[in-house]
Amino acid sequence: MLACSGPNRVLLLKLEDVERVELLRDRTSRTVPGAYVGFIAGGITGGVIAHTAARDESDRIYLFWGPTSQEVVTFIGSFAGAAVGLVAGALIGSAHPAEHWERVCLPGQPAEER
Repeated sequence: MLACSGPNRVLLLKLEDVERVELLRDRTSRTVPGAYVGFIAGGITGGVIAHTAARDESDRIYLFWGPTSQEVVTFIGSFAGAAVGLVAGALIGSAHPAEHWERVCLPGQPAEER
């Protein structure tokens, strides 16, 4: 990959040495899609982990405020997992934007090679 940056950078190449040229048209953020995926995956994972950890022979599970049911523990785990997944997915999505490239036709290049 060859990159030139700055307003006064010029790069001269022979046309026969260039195989193809692509132009970056758009760069879009993946923050929102990443947050959606993280929210769903984190909610499911947190719920499964909490449900599995809360299995016991007794019907009551003791949390900070006293006895509660396995369903409540599963809900709390799902909610916590979804929150963590939302943040992690948004951070990962924002770090990897989607790039949309367009191929530029070179002089003398046949149209079917585009």
